[in-house]
Order: sequence, then structure tokens, then C-alpha cells
Amino acid sequence: MSRAASMRYNVGVGTYAGIPVRIHATFPLVLVLYASIAATSGSWRDGLEAVVLVLSVFLCVVLHEFGHCLQIKRYGIRVRDIVLFPIGGMARAESIPENPRQEIVVAIAGPAVNFVIAGALFAGLLLSGIAPHADGYLVSLAWVNLGLGVFNLIPAFPMDGGRILRGLLHLRMSYLVATRRARDVGQILALGFVAIAFMDTTFIMLAVVAIFVFAGGMLEERAVTVRLRLGGRRAGDLADTASHVFAATDRIDAVFPRIAADAAPAYAIAAETGSLAGVVITSDLLKAVRAGRSSLPLSSIARYDFLVAESTTEAARVYRHLRRCPEA
Repeated sequence: MSRAASMRYNVGVGTYAGIPVRIHATFPLVLVLYASIAATSGSWRDGLEAVVLVLSVFLCVVLHEFGHCLQIKRYGIRVRDIVLFPIGGMARAESIPENPRQEIVVAIAGPAVNFVIAGALFAGLLLSGIAPHADGYLVSLAWVNLGLGVFNLIPAFPMDGGRILRGLLHLRMSYLVATRRARDVGQILALGFVAIAFMDTTFIMLAVVAIFVFAGGMLEERAVTVRLRLGGRRAGDLADTASHVFAATDRIDAVFPRIAADAAPAYAIAAETGSLAGVVITSDLLKAVRAGRSSLPLSSIARYDFLVAESTTEAARVYRHLRRCPEA
């Protein structure tokens, strides 16, 4: 499943400061998990208290993500949304600042929110005469926020600390090399997360974080590589002008031998005026042949729900759009 396809399974819970907030379908699993653990070792009241604490923690996670989002919006970058998963939140922006100082500021903004929340809670506890090592909801929430802030500063790219590391490295080397160095550090730390998770199952969620760090680092390094290769190029520079263009009225059995020999992933279908009328996907054509529909025109299997990019459109912009689109 593609990353974009996985994003279908979320529910919007509101828009704040112009940024939609969504909850992924798997999010309730974390509530069930912690409620079950608390109820098993205590009572149903403990389970309910665990749910309240987890929801409060994720509210702080949303505020953490807003710290990133509001800072990135200052640099003129559009934020698409914030999505909550069982292991945390993710802010999705159109791009990430390639200016190293801006990336560092954006990365620090999230943990800074947690430190402010923790500081405010500890100050309130102190004024109330409650010791920071006492039991209680607010004490737990304060320590969790402190832990979130510190944990996110671990330089395990693409976590916040890893992005800070990349920004610092980018001050001394190219963006791509800095990304690769930060990825390598992150993957080494991910192995450490896995080791800790298996030595003490209390920290089993670290294994899930390790998967995110390991895979996320590789995906981002690949995205940066492609983006840099596309830099300065236009969509027209990448267009395949040698592929066949067929008429919408051409029969499937007439064009199939030519398509089978060419083996391109898709072909343009032209209207009588010569303008683009649709696109035929090779896999759709093969299905039609196997289903005995070879006598039908190409227009019967053509796809018309697609966007068209002008030849002068930046190739990197087209690439970003394709990454957001679910697989066909």
C-alpha cells in the first residue's frame, strides 16, 4: 500500500489555524491497548483513567505538531494536515525547508512546545504544593511531555532530532550528503531501539518507532535524490515523445501487437481534433484482451480522470503531486 493510499483511512476532527487535523483508523488501538493493560492490573476505573491520560498526551502531540506547522507556514510553505497515528502524530506539508537554519528552527519548534507544557505543569504543581514525584494525572502528564520533548530530540532521522542533525550537517556539506549521513545515524539508532525493545518488553513500542525511523529515512533520502535530479527541469523535458499515440476509435486487437512490442506503461489517446482525449493503461488493455473484448475501441477502456501538466510545469512539482496520489 502506498503512503497516499494509507492516508485514505482517516477521519477529520476539525480545522484549526487553517490546518485540518485527522485521526487514522488505527488510532483507537492505542486506547484499547493502554486501557486493557491498566484494567488488567487494576480496575475498570484504572482503565478509564489510562484512556483519559492517553487522550491528553495525544492532545499534547497535536500541539507539538502545530509547533512545527505554524513555524513552517512562516516560511511560506503550505501545510496540508496533521494526522494522528497510534505511535504519534505527523504533519504533512507541501515541502520541507532546504535552508538548513529554517529546517533546524522548524524541527526544534515541536519539542519546544512539549517543554513549555511540561514547564507550565511543573510550575503549577509546585505552586499547589504537589511534589513532582507524586502520583496523579497532572504529574504524569508533565513527565510525559518532558519525555516527549527529550525523546524527539534523539538524532534518529527523520525524527525531529534527526532533522536538526541534517540541518547542522547541511551547514557544512550538500543537502543530499547531509540527508544520507543523518539517515545512517538514524538507522544505527533504530537498531538500538529494537535491542532495547527486546531486552525489556516495557519499551516494545520502540520497535515500532524503529521501523518508522528505518523506513522513513530511506524514503526521504530517495525523495531528496529524485527532487534534486529534477531541479530546474520541466515536465516537457521528461515527456516520452517516442511512444505511440492512438485514436480513440482504434480497436483493441488492432493496436495490441504494437503495444505488446513496445511495453510502455500507458499510451495517449487522441481525439479527432488531435487533442488529448484519454489515456490507456497497458494493464487495462491486457485485461480486456483476456476478457475477450478485443473488438472494442480503445475509448471503452480509456481513463479520463487524470490531471494534465503543462510542458512548462516544474518537474519537481509534478513529482510531489504524484507522490500524494494513491496508486491506480
